[in-house]
Amino acid sequence: MIESQPLTGARAERFLLERYEKVRRDLEARKVPIGKVEKIRFNPRLRSTMGRCARKGERFEIEINPTMADASRIQMIDDVIAHELIHTIHNCQNHSTRFRNWMNYVNSVLPGYCVRVYFHYEDYGLENPRKQVGIEDYPYLLECENCHAQIGRMRRSAVVDHPERYRCIHCHGRLIRIR
Repeated sequence: MIESQPLTGARAERFLLERYEKVRRDLEARKVPIGKVEKIRFNPRLRSTMGRCARKGERFEIEINPTMADASRIQMIDDVIAHELIHTIHNCQNHSTRFRNWMNYVNSVLPGYCVRVYFHYEDYGLENPRKQVGIEDYPYLLECENCHAQIGRMRRSAVVDHPERYRCIHCHGRLIRIR
C-alpha cells in the first residue's frame, strides 16, 4: 500500500493538472468526444461530492474535492476526473442513459478505470465527512403521538417551535416536541 502523501498549494494543483491531462489523453485516444475544459481546480467547499462539472457557455469548469489531493489516491482521482469529463459530452450533463452508455464504454475500453455514477468515500477507504447522525445527536427532537416515530432537527425551525402545525410523515399523527 502506498503511504499517504497529502499535497497542498501549487503541488496539489500541479498534481491535479497532470492527472487531468493523462485522463483527457486516454479518453481522446478512445475517441470519446469530450468538451473543452477551461479550468480544473480543487474546491475546498466540496464536502459531500467528489467532483462537479459546470458549463460556462461552450466550455466547462471542473472542481474536485480536495480530499483527493493525495498522491496515493491516483486511481480515485482518475475515476472522478473521467466521470466529470463524461459530463462534458453533448447531452451528458446529468446521469442520463446517454451518460451511462459513455461511462460503460470508458470502463470497457480503458482497463483500470472504474467510472461510476456515484462515488462513495467508503469505496476508497475514506471516512465520509457526512457521517450518519444518531437521534441522540440532534439538539431538537420531535415525536409522533400516534406511531412514536422520532424526528431530529439540528436547527431551530418552525416545526421545532410549533410542532402542533405539522403532522408525522408516516401516519399523519400529531407531533410533540421532546427537547
